[in-house]
Amino acid sequence: MNFNAIDDHMSSSCDVFPHISYLTSMGRTVVLVTEIQGQKITRSLISEGVLVTGSREHLRFYDLALKSGKSEIVEGDRRILLEVIGPSPGLLVVGSGPVAASVARIARDAGMQVAHLSEESYQSEEIMTASLDALSEGAFVVVANEGGSPYDVDVVEKALRKGAKYVGLMASEKRARESVEELLRRGITMETIRSRLHTPAGLDLGGRGAGEISLSIVAEVLKIIHAGSGRHLSELRGPLSERSR
Repeated sequence: MNFNAIDDHMSSSCDVFPHISYLTSMGRTVVLVTEIQGQKITRSLISEGVLVTGSREHLRFYDLALKSGKSEIVEGDRRILLEVIGPSPGLLVVGSGPVAASVARIARDAGMQVAHLSEESYQSEEIMTASLDALSEGAFVVVANEGGSPYDVDVVEKALRKGAKYVGLMASEKRARESVEELLRRGITMETIRSRLHTPAGLDLGGRGAGEISLSIVAEVLKIIHAGSGRHLSELRGPLSERSR
């Protein structure tokens, strides 16, 4: 399946990620209600007591969610997951291989709001489906092209044009170089590429397996979000730091 087919398929589905991305980027806190009944998952988004999208029936959970922060309710054969999401950037993971799935899980465990765009569902109650149309300026995108599909450059180009703050492309050194050359041919400036594209994606942690590569990519995303130095904490503070010498 090519990139356009994937994006068109995902665009036709009802997702709340674009609303979350937009509202949290504006500094607003939102409540996400996820109702699970058998194989059916229904999500609603509420901000400042107003239903943004989803089921009006979920409005009754708004105050409870604000009090509990994150909780789960069981009503008969339905599970209701409540989550309060504060102002923070979201992460869109593109790809369906093991690294893409691992990046999504690790980022989610780190507290990020994560959505995916791929040929296959992650089968997760907490990781949503989204399309590239969900991206807003300042978004974070990881493209994990593990099958060698040519759509990776199309995704990177669209993300850069939509103003994504971070676009991480998992690629070999040869593929990364080819991708940069193709982006230049398509009119993306080298200034934009150097400032917002990261390829190969991730920090140099020395890892080789899918889990280790995924961890290095999420670490790079968090480093940029929090403007971290990437250095060992023991060098910056504590009894072994440079300050204490």
